[in-house]
Formats: sequence, structure tokens, C-alpha cells
Amino acid sequence: MAVHNPVGSVVTLTTSATSGQSTQIDQQSDTLRIVATSGNNHVAIGSTPVAVVTDYLVQASGESFLSLGPVLSQRVTMVTKGTTTTIKFPEGVKGSPFAVGDTVSLSGKSGWTFEHAHITAITYPSYTTDDQRTTLTVSYNSSGWSGTWTDDDENASGDTGTLRRSFMVAARTDTGSGKIYVQQVQIAGEA
Repeated sequence: MAVHNPVGSVVTLTTSATSGQSTQIDQQSDTLRIVATSGNNHVAIGSTPVAVVTDYLVQASGESFLSLGPVLSQRVTMVTKGTTTTIKFPEGVKGSPFAVGDTVSLSGKSGWTFEHAHITAITYPSYTTDDQRTTLTVSYNSSGWSGTWTDDDENASGDTGTLRRSFMVAARTDTGSGKIYVQQVQIAGEA
């Protein structure tokens, strides 16, 4: 029997024969534990998943551990508000752990946060540009945020934040109703 270290809070999802989604979850671990207390539940994980009867099955009164893949996060040194939000990584960070289409959440500076927004573009610097930072464009309207973000790469006491991959869990039963509990865990070893 595996020993688990719980990460984050438990998310509860009441299920039926129609797909339902959880709230967004910020990824903090590479493993997701799903416990079904009733109903045979088919589960899908993704940015905006829809569960169908051919998806992964978690049987009634059963538990499953699904891989989320590597934890994706990156420190942020600059955010520009607008109808879309532009985010810059620190200079010297090569590439991006994220891809266009991923969903992410921003934390850090008070009042300058969002949850579960899609990345629409990633721009890598060319060798000839002065600003050698990777830039992401996120489909989040931040034009209502107050104040400005002080660039941490240009000012040692500037603002910083963290961009983290987020996901949702969708589930449905074959028929009738069910219930699942979802929580990220770390597998700590064998008991």
C-alpha cells in the first residue's frame, strides 16, 4: 500500500450521466488521486474537459491515481494589463514550460491575479532584441486592474509572481448518480 502526502484541498464532484466539471485546480503535484464513493465514474482531465463513457473508469467505492505530468510553473517578472494580459519571464530563462492552449493561473502581486486562463501566444526573443525575455499572451481581460506592475528585471525591488498550470476534472457515470473526490498527492513510498 502506497503512502500519500496530500497536496492542496479536496475537490468534490457530484456526477450524473451527463459530464460535469470541477472548479479549476492549480497543479502542485504530478499525481491526482480520485476516489469514487458511489457510481461508476468516467474521468477526463484537461483545460476544459468533457467526460464520455470511453474515458478512464473509476469504479464505485474505488480509487485511482492518474498522472498529471510534470508540475509546470515559472516565476514572472513583468505583467502588462489590457484586454489580453502579457506576461514576461525573467531574463535568462530559455523557452517556456507552457504551450499555446495550456491554461494557467497567476499569483503574486495583490489585485493582479487570475485563474485558469488560456495561453494564446508565446513569443521567444530573437538574438537582436534588447529584451531577451520569453513573453506569453493570455486571454484574460486585466484592463480593470488598478496600478502598475514594476518590472523586477529592471528594478531589484520590483513586483514578482508565479504562473502555474491549471486544470479541471470532468466526470460522468454510466447511468444514475455518483460522487468523486479529487486531490493531488505525492506518493511518498510504500507502507
